Amino acid sequence: MRKSTVSLIFIGFIFIGCMWFIIESFSFQDTARYFPITVASIGAVISLIVFIQTLINHVKTKEETLFHQQFGEVLKYAGWLIGYILLINILGFISSTVIYLIAFLYFVTQMKVLQIAVSVGGTLAFLFLLGEFVEIKWPEGILFYM
Repeated sequence: MRKSTVSLIFIGFIFIGCMWFIIESFSFQDTARYFPITVASIGAVISLIVFIQTLINHVKTKEETLFHQQFGEVLKYAGWLIGYILLINILGFISSTVIYLIAFLYFVTQMKVLQIAVSVGGTLAFLFLLGEFVEIKWPEGILFYM
């Protein structure tokens, strides 16, 4: 994916976000509406101008500069993190951390089972000690919340 393509997508999201803020601010009271509409309108105008300039440059130049040399790897690790976050919401922090560590260490780092067990055990011991001494209540997932 080219840098200019990623820039167009990003600027498009900013424009859409500004337009959404403008629409949402109409539900505010009259006195509270002034500032959000002004800021979002300025943001929408500037992002539209930048989008048009970037689009013109994108069409004029046929650059082959990639956004990131290993964009697929970036997406893969982002997927791991997003999956971990979703797992925390479903199962809770401790059980999700165990599952994430086992899966990540086995499939990505290709550690041996004994090394994985030591890593997960050390992490669990640290988390339990931290929870006891600092009195942290680790997040519970929706399955165990009831």
